[in-house]
Amino acid sequence: MSRCKKVSGDTVTLEIAEIDHPEVDTPDSDPNDKVYRTMYTREHEEALDSIFAREQQITTYQKEVKPYKKFIQEYIGDMDGMITGKYHVNYTKEEPNTFDSASFKKDHPALYAKYTKTGSRRKLLISRKA
Repeated sequence: MSRCKKVSGDTVTLEIAEIDHPEVDTPDSDPNDKVYRTMYTREHEEALDSIFAREQQITTYQKEVKPYKKFIQEYIGDMDGMITGKYHVNYTKEEPNTFDSASFKKDHPALYAKYTKTGSRRKLLISRKA
């Protein structure tokens, strides 16, 4: 079933659908169950189209620029960079220190557990339906 609403002279169709999953957790619900929204507006779909298209463009551009970067890096070689009429390029070596948490956890499980903090974040992943 659907209903129409006038917005700035355009007709926006809002989908009204039964939602198979609860919108909020209930006491019996498994916290690992995923809950998806099934109602959306044209603006939501257009926003997702824009995000998806731009992320595809970024991926394409990143692939296209790789051989150019390699060409410049090979030319610079062991030098610190290069200067041209329009560009100043730095090519620096980084040697970051990293902490081997897997080995530390294996060697000192109690200390690892004591100082481990659990965080929470959400990642937005968008994929186009086949």
